[in-house]
Amino acid sequence: MFCLFKQAPTKASAGELKTDAIVVSAPTRPSGSTSRARRVVQITEIGKDWKDDPINEGGFIDMMRYDAIKDKLEQTPCLAKSQLIANITKKWGTKPVEIIKNLELRTKIHKTLAETAVDTKNQKLLETEFVARSNNMLHALLEEELGRKRTVDYSKIFEDWRGWLEEETKGEGRRSLREILQSRE
Repeated sequence: MFCLFKQAPTKASAGELKTDAIVVSAPTRPSGSTSRARRVVQITEIGKDWKDDPINEGGFIDMMRYDAIKDKLEQTPCLAKSQLIANITKKWGTKPVEIIKNLELRTKIHKTLAETAVDTKNQKLLETEFVARSNNMLHALLEEELGRKRTVDYSKIFEDWRGWLEEETKGEGRRSLREILQSRE
C-alpha cells in the first residue's frame, strides 16, 4: 500500500501504522528549465522498528530520491536493505536484485505509456481500462517467460510488451499474447 502524507505521523507506533511506503510527488523544474513538470521526488519506506518517534528513531528510510540535474528518480543505498523489498522477496521466492529489476521494468513500461500518450495525443492510454490491459499483458509475458526458462529476460519482456503497445496504438486491433509469442519464433 502506498500513501501520501502532508505531515509525518508521530502519534502512532510502528505496529499500528499499516502503510509500507510514502510516495511524494511535487512540481519540479527539470534541469533548471522554466517549465514545470510533476515528478515523483521521493519514495520513503516506513520502517517497523520504531516505538515513539519515527523521525528520531530512523522510522523513515529514503529508498529513492529525485535528481533534478538528471531529471530522474534514483536509488539510494537503503533500497538494497529495504524491509519492504525483503518481504516481497520472501513472498515471491526470489532475490532482491530480481525484485529491483522487476520494479525497473514496470517503471520503464509506465514511462513508455506516458510518453506514448503524449506523443500520440491519446490520453486513453493512461486511463484505467488500458493500463489494466497493459498490466495484464506484462503479467502474461512474465508468466510465459518463467514457464519457459525459470528466469526472466527483462529486456526481452520489455521488447515484447512494446511490440504489443505499438500494435495497440496503430489501431490495428488488439494483439494477443499468442501472436506476440509466435512472432518471437
